[in-house]
Amino acid sequence: MKHVACRKVGFEPGVSNFRNLMESGAVYVDKTGFLRELVTSRDIKLMLRPRRFGKTLTLSMIQYFLEMNYRDPEDRSETQSLFSGLEVVRDRELCDGWMGRYPVISISFKEASDSSFLGSFFRIRSELQILAEKFSFLLSPEFAGQRAVLGAGFQEDLRHLMDVSNRTLALASAAEIRGEVVLVSEFLHRLILRLNAVFGKPVCVLIDEYDVPLQYARHHGYYDEMLGVVRAMLSSALKDSGAILFGMVTGCLRADPESIFTGLNNLDV
Repeated sequence: MKHVACRKVGFEPGVSNFRNLMESGAVYVDKTGFLRELVTSRDIKLMLRPRRFGKTLTLSMIQYFLEMNYRDPEDRSETQSLFSGLEVVRDRELCDGWMGRYPVISISFKEASDSSFLGSFFRIRSELQILAEKFSFLLSPEFAGQRAVLGAGFQEDLRHLMDVSNRTLALASAAEIRGEVVLVSEFLHRLILRLNAVFGKPVCVLIDEYDVPLQYARHHGYYDEMLGVVRAMLSSALKDSGAILFGMVTGCLRADPESIFTGLNNLDV
Protein backbone atom coordinates (compact mmCIF):
# COMPACT_ATOMS: atom_id res chain seq x y z
CA MET A 1 0.00 0.00 0.00
CA LYS A 2 1.26 3.45 -0.90
CA HIS A 3 2.41 5.53 2.06
CA VAL A 4 0.06 8.44 2.70
CA ALA A 5 1.44 11.39 4.63
CA CYS A 6 -0.27 14.24 6.43
CA ARG A 7 0.89 17.83 6.34
CA LYS A 8 0.45 20.45 9.08
CA VAL A 9 -1.62 20.44 12.23
CA GLY A 10 -5.21 21.51 12.80
CA PHE A 11 -8.49 20.69 11.14
CA GLU A 12 -10.62 22.57 8.65
CA PRO A 13 -13.37 20.52 7.01
CA GLY A 14 -14.98 21.45 3.73
CA VAL A 15 -12.10 23.41 2.20
CA SER A 16 -12.02 22.65 -1.52
CA ASN A 17 -9.36 25.14 -2.67
CA PHE A 18 -5.92 23.53 -2.53
CA ARG A 19 -4.01 26.74 -1.86
CA ASN A 20 -6.38 27.81 0.92
CA LEU A 21 -6.05 24.38 2.50
CA MET A 22 -2.25 24.47 2.40
CA GLU A 23 -2.17 27.96 3.89
CA SER A 24 -4.84 27.38 6.55
CA GLY A 25 -2.89 25.18 8.93
CA ALA A 26 -5.28 22.29 8.28
CA VAL A 27 -4.48 18.60 8.13
CA TYR A 28 -3.99 17.47 4.54
CA VAL A 29 -3.91 13.78 3.67
CA ASP A 30 -1.27 13.89 0.96
CA LYS A 31 -2.70 12.71 -2.36
CA THR A 32 -0.20 14.51 -4.56
CA GLY A 33 1.43 11.15 -5.31
CA PHE A 34 -1.47 10.50 -7.68
CA LEU A 35 -0.60 13.52 -9.85
CA ARG A 36 1.57 11.55 -12.28
CA GLU A 37 -1.26 9.10 -12.93
CA LEU A 38 -3.79 11.91 -13.29
CA VAL A 39 -1.99 14.38 -15.53
CA THR A 40 0.26 12.37 -17.85
CA SER A 41 -2.56 10.72 -19.82
CA ARG A 42 -3.88 12.50 -22.90
CA ASP A 43 -7.34 11.01 -22.34
CA ILE A 44 -10.30 13.11 -21.23
CA LYS A 45 -11.27 11.73 -17.83
CA LEU A 46 -14.87 11.75 -16.58
CA MET A 47 -14.67 11.26 -12.80
CA LEU A 48 -18.01 10.36 -11.20
CA ARG A 49 -18.22 10.39 -7.39
CA PRO A 50 -20.83 11.30 -4.75
CA ARG A 51 -20.98 14.79 -3.31
CA ARG A 52 -18.45 15.68 -0.61
CA PHE A 53 -16.05 13.08 -2.03
CA GLY A 54 -13.16 15.44 -2.80
CA LYS A 55 -13.71 16.01 -6.52
CA THR A 56 -13.33 19.79 -6.36
CA LEU A 57 -10.22 19.60 -4.18
CA THR A 58 -8.66 17.12 -6.62
CA LEU A 59 -9.24 19.48 -9.56
CA SER A 60 -7.85 22.37 -7.51
CA MET A 61 -4.73 20.33 -6.68
CA ILE A 62 -4.21 19.62 -10.40
CA GLN A 63 -4.72 23.27 -11.30
CA TYR A 64 -2.20 24.59 -8.80
CA PHE A 65 0.34 21.94 -9.77
CA LEU A 66 0.20 22.57 -13.53
CA GLU A 67 -0.69 26.25 -13.91
CA MET A 68 2.05 28.51 -15.19
CA ASN A 69 2.91 32.05 -14.19
CA TYR A 70 1.42 33.70 -17.28
CA ARG A 71 3.44 36.90 -17.02
CA ASP A 72 6.74 35.12 -16.26
CA PRO A 73 6.52 31.50 -17.46
CA GLU A 74 10.00 30.66 -16.19
CA ASP A 75 9.17 31.67 -12.62
CA ARG A 76 7.83 28.58 -10.83
CA SER A 77 8.84 29.60 -7.31
CA GLU A 78 5.28 30.10 -6.01
CA THR A 79 4.17 26.66 -7.18
CA GLN A 80 7.30 25.01 -5.80
CA SER A 81 6.69 26.64 -2.42
CA LEU A 82 3.05 25.54 -2.36
CA PHE A 83 3.96 21.87 -2.93
CA SER A 84 7.06 21.88 -0.75
CA GLY A 85 7.23 18.84 1.54
CA LEU A 86 4.51 16.92 -0.30
CA GLU A 87 4.98 13.51 -1.88
CA VAL A 88 4.96 14.74 -5.48
CA VAL A 89 8.23 16.65 -5.06
CA ARG A 90 10.01 13.31 -4.78
CA ASP A 91 9.14 12.75 -8.43
CA ARG A 92 11.74 15.10 -9.83
CA GLU A 93 11.09 14.14 -13.45
CA LEU A 94 7.38 14.96 -13.14
CA CYS A 95 8.00 18.24 -11.33
CA ASP A 96 10.70 19.39 -13.74
CA GLY A 97 8.53 18.70 -16.78
CA TRP A 98 5.04 19.52 -15.52
CA MET A 99 4.96 21.69 -12.39
CA GLY A 100 3.98 25.26 -13.28
CA ARG A 101 4.45 24.65 -17.00
CA TYR A 102 1.01 24.88 -18.63
CA PRO A 103 -2.03 27.13 -19.12
CA VAL A 104 -5.03 25.87 -17.15
CA ILE A 105 -8.74 26.55 -17.67
CA SER A 106 -10.85 25.64 -14.66
CA ILE A 107 -14.60 26.20 -14.44
CA SER A 108 -17.36 24.92 -12.16
CA PHE A 109 -21.05 24.39 -12.93
CA LYS A 110 -21.78 23.84 -9.25
CA GLU A 111 -23.87 27.02 -8.96
CA ALA A 112 -25.59 26.68 -12.36
CA SER A 113 -28.94 25.69 -10.89
CA ASP A 114 -32.24 27.49 -11.33
CA SER A 115 -35.91 26.76 -11.95
CA SER A 116 -35.73 28.33 -15.43
CA PHE A 117 -33.47 27.84 -18.43
CA LEU A 118 -32.43 31.50 -18.55
CA GLY A 119 -31.67 31.55 -14.84
CA SER A 120 -29.41 28.53 -15.10
CA PHE A 121 -27.87 29.75 -18.36
CA PHE A 122 -27.02 33.13 -16.82
CA ARG A 123 -25.24 31.35 -13.98
CA ILE A 124 -23.13 29.40 -16.48
CA ARG A 125 -22.39 32.64 -18.26
CA SER A 126 -21.34 34.21 -14.94
CA GLU A 127 -18.74 31.47 -14.53
CA LEU A 128 -17.42 32.24 -18.00
CA GLN A 129 -17.32 35.92 -17.05
CA ILE A 130 -15.04 35.03 -14.11
CA LEU A 131 -12.87 33.05 -16.52
CA ALA A 132 -12.76 35.96 -18.97
CA GLU A 133 -11.70 38.31 -16.17
CA LYS A 134 -8.92 35.91 -15.17
CA PHE A 135 -7.50 35.97 -18.70
CA SER A 136 -8.19 39.66 -19.35
CA PHE A 137 -4.42 40.22 -19.09
CA LEU A 138 -4.30 39.02 -22.71
CA LEU A 139 -5.74 42.45 -23.60
CA SER A 140 -3.03 44.34 -21.70
CA PRO A 141 -0.22 46.28 -23.46
CA GLU A 142 2.39 43.65 -22.59
CA PHE A 143 0.56 41.17 -24.83
CA ALA A 144 0.07 43.65 -27.67
CA GLY A 145 2.35 41.56 -29.87
CA GLN A 146 -0.12 38.67 -29.62
CA ARG A 147 -3.15 40.62 -30.87
CA ALA A 148 -2.97 39.07 -34.30
CA VAL A 149 -2.93 35.58 -32.75
CA LEU A 150 -5.89 36.41 -30.51
CA GLY A 151 -7.92 37.88 -33.36
CA ALA A 152 -10.22 40.90 -33.19
CA GLY A 153 -13.34 38.75 -32.79
CA PHE A 154 -12.01 36.90 -29.75
CA GLN A 155 -10.85 40.12 -28.11
CA GLU A 156 -14.32 41.58 -28.63
CA ASP A 157 -15.96 38.49 -27.10
CA LEU A 158 -13.61 38.65 -24.11
CA ARG A 159 -14.57 42.26 -23.45
CA HIS A 160 -18.25 41.50 -24.01
CA LEU A 161 -18.24 38.66 -21.45
CA MET A 162 -16.68 40.96 -18.87
CA ASP A 163 -18.86 43.99 -19.57
CA VAL A 164 -22.39 42.63 -20.01
CA SER A 165 -24.20 41.73 -16.80
CA ASN A 166 -26.94 39.18 -16.25
CA ARG A 167 -29.22 42.06 -15.27
CA THR A 168 -28.74 43.52 -18.76
CA LEU A 169 -29.28 40.14 -20.42
CA ALA A 170 -32.54 39.63 -18.55
CA LEU A 171 -33.94 42.50 -20.63
CA ALA A 172 -32.41 41.29 -23.91
CA SER A 173 -34.40 40.27 -26.96
CA ALA A 174 -34.75 36.67 -28.08
CA ALA A 175 -32.18 37.26 -30.85
CA GLU A 176 -29.70 38.71 -28.35
CA ILE A 177 -30.17 35.71 -26.07
CA ARG A 178 -29.51 33.35 -28.98
CA GLY A 179 -26.29 35.25 -29.62
CA GLU A 180 -25.29 34.79 -25.99
CA VAL A 181 -26.00 31.06 -26.21
CA VAL A 182 -23.68 30.79 -29.23
CA LEU A 183 -20.98 32.78 -27.43
CA VAL A 184 -21.21 30.62 -24.29
CA SER A 185 -21.24 27.40 -26.32
CA GLU A 186 -18.06 28.30 -28.21
CA PHE A 187 -16.02 30.36 -25.74
CA LEU A 188 -14.14 27.55 -23.96
CA HIS A 189 -12.97 26.06 -27.25
CA ARG A 190 -11.85 29.43 -28.57
CA LEU A 191 -10.04 30.27 -25.32
CA ILE A 192 -8.19 26.93 -25.44
CA LEU A 193 -6.98 27.63 -28.98
CA ARG A 194 -5.83 31.17 -28.09
CA LEU A 195 -3.94 30.12 -24.96
CA ASN A 196 -2.26 27.33 -26.91
CA ALA A 197 -1.21 29.78 -29.63
CA VAL A 198 -0.02 32.54 -27.28
CA PHE A 199 2.04 30.36 -24.92
CA GLY A 200 2.98 27.54 -27.28
CA LYS A 201 1.83 24.98 -24.71
CA PRO A 202 -1.17 22.62 -24.65
CA VAL A 203 -3.92 23.59 -22.21
CA CYS A 204 -5.28 21.66 -19.23
CA VAL A 205 -9.10 21.83 -19.03
CA LEU A 206 -10.86 21.15 -15.70
CA ILE A 207 -14.68 21.18 -15.50
CA ASP A 208 -16.34 20.57 -12.13
CA GLU A 209 -19.91 19.33 -11.52
CA TYR A 210 -20.87 19.28 -15.20
CA ASP A 211 -24.19 17.59 -14.43
CA VAL A 212 -25.66 20.13 -11.97
CA PRO A 213 -27.43 22.26 -14.64
CA LEU A 214 -28.71 19.07 -16.31
CA GLN A 215 -30.17 17.75 -13.06
CA TYR A 216 -32.07 20.99 -12.42
CA ALA A 217 -33.14 21.18 -16.06
CA ARG A 218 -34.67 17.71 -15.94
CA HIS A 219 -36.51 18.51 -12.71
CA HIS A 220 -37.90 21.84 -13.97
CA GLY A 221 -38.74 20.89 -17.54
CA TYR A 222 -36.10 22.54 -19.73
CA TYR A 223 -33.73 19.60 -20.18
CA ASP A 224 -33.49 19.68 -23.98
CA GLU A 225 -32.52 23.36 -24.02
CA MET A 226 -29.86 22.94 -21.35
CA LEU A 227 -28.53 19.72 -22.87
CA GLY A 228 -27.92 21.61 -26.11
CA VAL A 229 -25.81 24.24 -24.33
CA VAL A 230 -23.81 21.82 -22.15
CA ARG A 231 -23.22 19.37 -24.98
CA ALA A 232 -22.02 22.12 -27.33
CA MET A 233 -19.67 23.54 -24.68
CA LEU A 234 -18.09 20.26 -23.64
CA SER A 235 -17.90 18.58 -27.02
CA SER A 236 -16.24 21.56 -28.70
CA ALA A 237 -13.90 22.30 -25.79
CA LEU A 238 -12.70 18.72 -25.23
CA LYS A 239 -12.41 17.43 -28.78
CA ASP A 240 -8.95 16.28 -29.82
CA SER A 241 -7.58 19.41 -31.46
CA GLY A 242 -3.97 18.99 -30.40
CA ALA A 243 -4.36 22.07 -28.17
CA ILE A 244 -5.29 20.13 -25.01
CA LEU A 245 -2.79 18.65 -22.58
CA PHE A 246 -5.52 16.68 -20.87
CA GLY A 247 -8.99 17.25 -19.49
CA MET A 248 -10.90 16.16 -16.43
CA VAL A 249 -14.66 16.49 -15.92
CA THR A 250 -16.37 15.66 -12.62
CA GLY A 251 -19.97 14.94 -11.74
CA CYS A 252 -22.23 12.72 -9.66
CA LEU A 253 -24.45 11.04 -12.25
CA ARG A 254 -23.33 8.57 -14.86
CA ALA A 255 -25.05 9.79 -17.99
CA ASP A 256 -24.67 8.20 -21.40
CA PRO A 257 -21.38 9.74 -22.61
CA GLU A 258 -22.59 9.71 -26.22
CA SER A 259 -25.56 11.92 -25.33
CA ILE A 260 -23.34 14.68 -23.91
CA PHE A 261 -19.73 14.19 -24.96
CA THR A 262 -20.43 13.74 -28.65
CA GLY A 263 -17.50 13.29 -30.97
CA LEU A 264 -14.98 12.43 -28.24
CA ASN A 265 -13.05 9.23 -28.93
CA ASN A 266 -10.69 9.65 -26.00
CA LEU A 267 -13.16 9.73 -23.08
CA ASP A 268 -12.11 7.62 -20.08
CA VAL A 269 -14.99 7.16 -17.61
